[in-house]
Amino acid sequence: MIPQPEFGRYQAGSGEELLLGFGHKFDRQVLFIESFFEERNLLRRTVVALARRLAESGIGSTIPDLPGCGDSLHDLHDIRLADWRNAVANAGARLKQRSGGPLYIASIRAGALLDDATNAAGRWRFVPTGGREIMRHLRRAALLATDEISFLGYDIGPKLQDELELSRPAQGTGPMHEYVEERRGVPLWRRAEPGEDADLVEAVALDLIAWIEKCGRR
Repeated sequence: MIPQPEFGRYQAGSGEELLLGFGHKFDRQVLFIESFFEERNLLRRTVVALARRLAESGIGSTIPDLPGCGDSLHDLHDIRLADWRNAVANAGARLKQRSGGPLYIASIRAGALLDDATNAAGRWRFVPTGGREIMRHLRRAALLATDEISFLGYDIGPKLQDELELSRPAQGTGPMHEYVEERRGVPLWRRAEPGEDADLVEAVALDLIAWIEKCGRR
């Protein structure tokens, strides 16, 4: 049976944000932290496909919208990095309380900037990067599109810009594993349109599942 999506909400700042999940009844749960801005859009289908694949293996997962991202009603211009970190902490606490089992963090690209915001049995990173690279690529793409001011439609406030420029993924504590990407052409987050790569999803899913199993044996 194909895992069906489950929708919910969690408290983030002065309001609530959406959650997309799969397999909420499973004991083991993964909290996905997506990348930001255009990379989030380009990798969204891949993250959802990965979450479905985990559910097929008996591992649940949740993909939260961060304030100012996705379908959030918060104004991105007013968002600070601390707002995202608080949102991740709240989403992680909600997931641990609901499942009662171990929580694992899976961060995608710049999502690694936030994966130490909540305690977890293990952290896993997909090709992590810092905020400076995200902003540099966004500025370059905006220049090519003659849209420098609004960053391709993303109204990123100056304070968040400054914070991202200085942000690098933290070392943190506890078990941590980084997925080693096998280069196969243009990465999904550098393509002109969102795409899918079934072979990549399977390889990434197997790596993440193996990591969760290893953490469970510690």
